[in-house]
Amino acid sequence: MSVGHNTRAEDALKAYHLSELMKSLEEVKSQNGKHSSYLSRLQAKGHDIKAMKEAIKIHTKGDPAETVAYLKELATCLRILGTPLGSDQADLFAAPAVSQTPEEKAKEQGFGAGALGQPMTDNPHDPGSDLGQTWIAAWHEGQAARAEVAEQEAAEDEDESEEPEEDGEQMEIGDAA
Repeated sequence: MSVGHNTRAEDALKAYHLSELMKSLEEVKSQNGKHSSYLSRLQAKGHDIKAMKEAIKIHTKGDPAETVAYLKELATCLRILGTPLGSDQADLFAAPAVSQTPEEKAKEQGFGAGALGQPMTDNPHDPGSDLGQTWIAAWHEGQAARAEVAEQEAAEDEDESEEPEEDGEQMEIGDAA
């Protein structure tokens, strides 16, 4: 076979991969649009998107101590530059950690896991133990809270989608042309 000539099988393989790539790019484009829309809704509700993204990054990385060290250094630099944090913020990292009983910690972690939508199988305790049962009960509370918030958000989204456009008329699909 001479150079530069593809067989039909090679062309078919390339065509298959091109079509799959095009589908994948469309999915990414669609998800990016949904993501941007969601971020806009969060921002409109008063959430600090940058802080939320940073919290997720720190959580995913799994090393909050590094972040605390960075924030302490940042506070020191701001103080030296004449832009100190207020006295209430400066003590934020100097305060000793509040100690929790194992039960309190299990409740907090279980509720957080449930509210985040994580599976019950993420329970770090033996499900038959007292701590395991405490975690599971709190997980159910977190799930209930998550469901309530999701219901409220869906109702708000539905209310927003029912609002007429500013000129008081809904634009029909055919009107766009």
